[in-house]
Amino acid sequence: MIIIILFFLWETHQFVKIYQSVFQFQHNVDQQFPIFIKRIFRSTPEVKYLIIDLKLWFLEDILIIKRSKSTYRRFIY
Repeated sequence: MIIIILFFLWETHQFVKIYQSVFQFQHNVDQQFPIFIKRIFRSTPEVKYLIIDLKLWFLEDILIIKRSKSTYRRFIY
């Protein structure tokens, strides 16, 4: 049980790093989407299904932020 929790936390940490990489370049947000999608599907299958809904929810959030530059800037800073 502890191993599963630690693995899930590690995978979540990896996801946070991926999520931050999407916002790494403010002027190249569009180019970051394919990289984000590729990294999702590189996850191990066991974890992928546990957290893919969370990742898709974040993707929806990114799309909303992308629509408005002012919202995007408020999110970054």
